[in-house]
Amino acid sequence: MGKSLGGKELGEGLSQRKDGRFSARYRSKAGKRVEKYFDSVIDAKKWLEKAKYEDRNLKKLAPFDGLNMRFPQKEKSDIRFLSLEDEAKFFEQAKRSHNYDQYQFVRETGIRCGELIALCFSDIDWDEGTVEINKTMKFRYKSSEWRAGSPKTIAGYRTLPLTKKAYKILRNLYEGKSERFESEDLNQMLEFTDRKTGKKRYLNMKDLVFVNYRTGMPAKNSSYNTHLYKLCEEAGIAPFSMHTLRHTYATRAIAAGVSPKALQKLLGHEQVSTSMDIYVGLSEDSKRDAVRLLEEYSNN
Repeated sequence: MGKSLGGKELGEGLSQRKDGRFSARYRSKAGKRVEKYFDSVIDAKKWLEKAKYEDRNLKKLAPFDGLNMRFPQKEKSDIRFLSLEDEAKFFEQAKRSHNYDQYQFVRETGIRCGELIALCFSDIDWDEGTVEINKTMKFRYKSSEWRAGSPKTIAGYRTLPLTKKAYKILRNLYEGKSERFESEDLNQMLEFTDRKTGKKRYLNMKDLVFVNYRTGMPAKNSSYNTHLYKLCEEAGIAPFSMHTLRHTYATRAIAAGVSPKALQKLLGHEQVSTSMDIYVGLSEDSKRDAVRLLEEYSNN
């Protein structure tokens, strides 16, 4: 059994390296050792499960090659979001965390982790109370450097109205910017090609909203999930990833009556069907409420 840097059991074939990345490995039927590295343990587990499945069923999959058979997809019901109880436990524990603002901001906006890391103060419209999502950012371990890029799709370019809590988080960080610790390495411009315009753009790292208080640099993608697992353990709830906070945001939006089309725009999905296919899961209480309303209607 492999372990995380914190000593937590990760499962057979999984382990965490000193640089924070996760190793997934197995020995194929042919006796070959296969290993790959990932930024998050979730991605490592997914790859390992798929690779072992394909290795076990290589011969079976080869009569069906012309039918474009694929590895079984994850059931929609397996996509996780936090219950109200677990959410309350987590954020109570996270209050003592230096990443508390980041976790709250994802829960309040539903943005992706890479979008969170790339968020700049210049993306905020204080008068309108909105924020522009127009780039993403990720640390590349192979080259040991930060890379900026465009959103996942054209639909990923979006303007998000801020909740009062999200606005307050950004305002507090903006007002404290002059006093925060910044590494010398933060003084750099990241060049990338804009997917929308085809033109070159630059991300000024000193303009980033979220900078780690200890390193003076943005937190790496995998660091957020590693820290999340530790907080979950302390809070006594099942571990989850940053993407779970995005799922939780979407699920709460549906429960609050947000329309599918509006949710599509908020999440940055290309198709409204994507939003609904992923986030149609309702809590047990919501299902009971729906049945109760139907029953009342039928009895009238």
